[in-house]
Amino acid sequence: MNSRLKPKLGWIAGALLSAASLTAARSATAVQAPPGSPNKAAEQSDRISQEIDALLKRRLNPEGLPQLLPNPFVVASANVASLRAGGAGSETPTDGSVDASAAAPPVQPAAAPPTSSAAEILARCTAELKIGGVIEQRGELQIVINGVPRKEGDFVVVGLDKSNVRLEILHILPRGIVVRLGDAELTVRF
Repeated sequence: MNSRLKPKLGWIAGALLSAASLTAARSATAVQAPPGSPNKAAEQSDRISQEIDALLKRRLNPEGLPQLLPNPFVVASANVASLRAGGAGSETPTDGSVDASAAAPPVQPAAAPPTSSAAEILARCTAELKIGGVIEQRGELQIVINGVPRKEGDFVVVGLDKSNVRLEILHILPRGIVVRLGDAELTVRF
């Protein structure tokens, strides 16, 4: 016989013997129910299926939504319109009903912003700059803005409100820069 089969045959024989002993033990301990009493397994199965039905009935057969859903954007307090008008609220319903006229007025589109001064535009543009750091090459300071090294006198183009704005770099300091737009100047510290 092959030496590889000997351990396998031992395991198989052990498994068969243990299965046979378990089957004999179960048949010896099983008690036959009298002919008039229900089977334990069937009783336990019925009880389990009743518990499952009790837990999952709402999921399997959910209740329908109401036909008229409430509006979540209506103010649910007293008649707000009469209180805003300065009245004492004598016409307010006391039953907690919602007044449709108390809803907020529709939102109007924003008007065009007024023209900004150069200083305001400069402040908004410098907020868009991504300053990476300062580089010193041959005794000259350069600053990395938006991933590109810049020197004094260079221009940086910044996109603002669907238009491009050119900022001039006047001075580079060890912890900041001075930028100019038109006649407005701003020192940006970092």
